[in-house]
This record gives sequence, structure tokens and C-alpha cells, in this order.
Amino acid sequence: MGAALAEVCRACGLDPGGAELIRHVNNAVFRLVRDPVVVRLVTLPSYVPRTELAVRAATWFAEHDVPAIRLLPGVVQPVRVGGQVATLWQEVPEVGPTPGGAELAGILRTLHALPVPDGVFPGWDPLVDLDNRLADTPALSQADRSFLQRRCDELAAAAAELAFVLPRAVLHGDAHLGNVISGPDGPVLCDFDSCCVGPPEWDLTPMAVSAVRFGRPAAHQR
Repeated sequence: MGAALAEVCRACGLDPGGAELIRHVNNAVFRLVRDPVVVRLVTLPSYVPRTELAVRAATWFAEHDVPAIRLLPGVVQPVRVGGQVATLWQEVPEVGPTPGGAELAGILRTLHALPVPDGVFPGWDPLVDLDNRLADTPALSQADRSFLQRRCDELAAAAAELAFVLPRAVLHGDAHLGNVISGPDGPVLCDFDSCCVGPPEWDLTPMAVSAVRFGRPAAHQR
């Protein structure tokens, strides 16, 4: 990944020396030392289209003053150089108090209250991440892949039958506290790969899952 980071940085006039890997899930996220920039490198082929979504979301968030990280200006994004695809972001120093559920809820309330735009965000698809992971996991046997795909189809059909009370809104799509940065001007959202238009209730589920599945204390949600 170091070579990929260096290639992207050279193309953008940045110095990758001493860069710190701060997260590696679907993307490899590096904090540069010599520039106040964070670089997100795509590491899974099926996530390349997500970079375009993240750029559209970040642009729309900035236009509507949503508390969120901002793209690095002056660079055409996503950055494509050689075989690499990346997005570049202005670093937000984590200097404030650790955000909790109340801070996340405040940002989500602001986001959900905005008018839904045309052509910016895809529709809600709660199983798209699982579909992507199946596509990017060649080690699965055909039997396991078929079983999981059938189960995905069953869950997708069940999700399509759900009825929601709240009107459709722009969603973050992965609204947990790991995607909130406590910056000098207050908490801001990051990671826009799952943004979509759908039921606002969906943005409440990650916090519920953290309590029910992972046993996070009640204080975690406040």
C-alpha cells in the first residue's frame, strides 16, 4: 500500500513520507505528516464506485453546511493514477471531547431535515455491502457463495416489505460513533461511502446494534 500511496501523492504534489495508516477496512486511510491531508485508498475493486458517491456526498454536504469533513480543494476527485483510485480530504484534528450519541443525533437531525436532491445519492439498499463483500471474496466455495447469495435475496425481499413512519431523507448510511470526529469546531461526520436516500430510521440502527450485539453501555448512546 505504501507504493500506491506514494503514487497518488506524487500525482497531487503531496509528500507521503511518514504517513500513518489510521484505518483499514474497505479503504486504507492514511494521515499525511507533512501536509494536513487524509488519503483514502480503495483496496476492494467493488468499492471504486463508492469513491464517486463519496465525492458527490461531500460536495453536497459542503453546499448545505452539514457538519462533515471536506474534500481537499484544488484536486479533481476521485484521484485516478495508474491502477489506484483515492479521495483526498482536509484533515480534522481530533481535539474536542469524545463525541457520544447526542452529538451524532444532532448531526443526523440536521442532515435528515434537508431537502432530498435529485441525482446525487442512490436509493437505500441495506444489503449492498454484503453483495460487495461476496463479490470480493474469491476464497468462498461455490456452495457457500450460493447459500449466502440466496440468504441475501431472502433478506432483500423482507426489507422491501418494511414500512417506515418517517419520510425519506438523505442518510449517512453507516452512522456510528467511529464515523464522527471531534474537531476544533465541533463534531463532524466522515466516511460517506454508504450515503443514500431512504428511511431515516436506518441511521439509528448502528447505535442499536452496538448496544444489542456488542454490549456497548447505555452511556455510549447518550
